[in-house]
Amino acid sequence: MSKKSLTFGSKDGMRFILDWRSDYPTGNGPIGKSWGEMQLWVQDTLVWGYKDKSGKTRGIAWNWIDILEFLGNAWPYLIEEEQHPIAFGSDSKQPTYLNELWVNVKQRLHNLPDTEADEEDELFRDFLAVHDFSEALHGASVPKLLCLRRGNQLLAATERQEWVLPFADTLSTLQSLGDSILSRLDELKDRRSEIARNRWNERDSSMPLMQRWQIATGMEADQLRRILPKNINTAAANDETYQIKAAARMLGKKLTEGQLRDLLESINNIEHTAGFDLSDLWLDATNILRQHESDKPAIQGYNLANMLREAINCPSGKVDPEALLSEWGVVIQEFEMGSSDLDAIAVWRNKSTPIIMLNMAGPRTKFSTGKRSTLAHEICHILVDMDGALPAIEVLGGEVARPIEQRADAFAAEFLLPRAQARFYFEQKLAIASDEERENAIRLAVGDLAKEYEVSHEMTVWQIRNSSAISREDDDQKLNKYINSIYKPNT
Repeated sequence: MSKKSLTFGSKDGMRFILDWRSDYPTGNGPIGKSWGEMQLWVQDTLVWGYKDKSGKTRGIAWNWIDILEFLGNAWPYLIEEEQHPIAFGSDSKQPTYLNELWVNVKQRLHNLPDTEADEEDELFRDFLAVHDFSEALHGASVPKLLCLRRGNQLLAATERQEWVLPFADTLSTLQSLGDSILSRLDELKDRRSEIARNRWNERDSSMPLMQRWQIATGMEADQLRRILPKNINTAAANDETYQIKAAARMLGKKLTEGQLRDLLESINNIEHTAGFDLSDLWLDATNILRQHESDKPAIQGYNLANMLREAINCPSGKVDPEALLSEWGVVIQEFEMGSSDLDAIAVWRNKSTPIIMLNMAGPRTKFSTGKRSTLAHEICHILVDMDGALPAIEVLGGEVARPIEQRADAFAAEFLLPRAQARFYFEQKLAIASDEERENAIRLAVGDLAKEYEVSHEMTVWQIRNSSAISREDDDQKLNKYINSIYKPNT
């Protein structure tokens, strides 16, 4: 019954095991020719498939022209789109992980007025149609598998689990799978096979160029024409235009058109200098992420900060992020752009020497403590994101993936004021304070730590809280007056 077994991908990423079968009742059409059993694995997890009575892993029997049609239609979206369609804003229900998206969208729609809910529901369904692989199998019930690009990474998520995979390797796997399915239809001349063949063969060229820019940026064509740099070649390869696409996506909802046009022009005119290399630190940082890959982003950030402090022989005490960046050769430039949430733009296309552009009128950077936290934040991205989630650019104050920013914020706080030091000093101050003196002792502890480490009072309080130094609820309540924001605790 089985003619041959094919494997696409590797055990470290997304993997398809496909056994063609020839037992479909009408075996000469596109369904019969593409009939077979497929197992879909992500690393060591079987997403599509099952164990039979003998304990053998079996694939799902289906006509896999469905997957070919799905991939042919979804291809430009898988390459260009890096954001989900729902604008949660600062909503606490904004998903940290991709696999939270289904539930969080459902909850959000439940709380919206009917008209808005219908509009967002349609947007979400359109998004799933090109990112959820289960949508490919019309009439079959299979587990959801949502895939979304994040820089050089691909997020793959079932409803229970999420993986971070190499984007290029995964795309190569999908291309090999598509080519193999197409080869089964070689001699077929029916309309469905012809459409599937043409769609797959033209997957990189059939969509109008400006539509691809719209997918990549989330912006309308008319607006793109107004804000794109004059000398940019919009038809250039994706690698050459990725930096501007990413910048427009991250900044588009945060700035006026004039501000956006000027910044994109500046970014496009940057002359990149090759040769930036932090090889030992990059290796150490990669190992830290590997050791803590299942931990929350904040825990990853804390451990990265501790690693860097050890590497620069400064396990405790005040650090100077600007001096460290200068030592690495990173270029720091200052500009002013008021009336925006923008603090900084960091550019490092193709691992070139990073250029950090600081908005000295930004909500953080207009303060010396905020400037230090901004630079520390960018140090984290330089350590772990230049070859991963942010291969070309990062915007602090822009639309950047939440877990990436959570990790960098936690890193900045721990690098500037380690929790161990915050806890030691706080406990020392309160150990000798009576109940009547505790509020004043807390005020002095927060003020002294903030001054000694040159960080904001708010960052100080969050580091005290995150250090588990507080054992009394009334002490914790006394700290609330220093907190300005739940979502941006490091300003």
